[in-house]
Amino acid sequence: MISFSFKIGVIGMVIVTIGLLLMSSCNDFRNRIENKHLHYYNSNGKKVYLKPRFNRLIVGLTPGKAENVKNLPSKYKNLELLKYQAKDSSNLLIKLNKEFSPSGVDNLIKNLEEESFIQFVYPWYHQLNADRSVVIPTNEIFFAPKSGVSDRQIENVLSAIQANVKKDEQYGNFILRIKKDSDKNIWDIANYLYESGKMNYAYPNFIAEIH
Repeated sequence: MISFSFKIGVIGMVIVTIGLLLMSSCNDFRNRIENKHLHYYNSNGKKVYLKPRFNRLIVGLTPGKAENVKNLPSKYKNLELLKYQAKDSSNLLIKLNKEFSPSGVDNLIKNLEEESFIQFVYPWYHQLNADRSVVIPTNEIFFAPKSGVSDRQIENVLSAIQANVKKDEQYGNFILRIKKDSDKNIWDIANYLYESGKMNYAYPNFIAEIH
């Protein structure tokens, strides 16, 4: 009886151990998926983390080709075009009428980006702070070099980026617009600029949530 009970106990411990390992493996997999979609930008010397909303997208349209937008809902099911009036009417907000998985949204974004009239696609994001405010990225980054940084040093930093840059003479900073064929996203580039040590700030140009 003692031997039998001991065997049952050992088997029970093995089953529990396997269960814990499986749970740990699932949690690790889930964390890897979440971390892949977790981004940050630098603000006032601190990292601000963001997590995407997988039911809202912003789409940047090629100037002069906005008429192609009307075909999106028929080509891509479960898309609803949200009406949005802004100074820059080339930005379109989209609502997804279906619950997509992170990988499903990734595939949808990839397909949309291949459309000739679309410049960029990003999900909306929750800032992981106290109020969990929602921000909507564009494909623009504001940055300003530190005092004493030369034009040549700025050019060296920008040489690795596929983007158009212009100076805002009114405010003295720069506006960077990422090219469609860039292999880097807005978070990669903003953080690359800031973490080069040459910038006072470098952060994405956001649109606030529309209520």
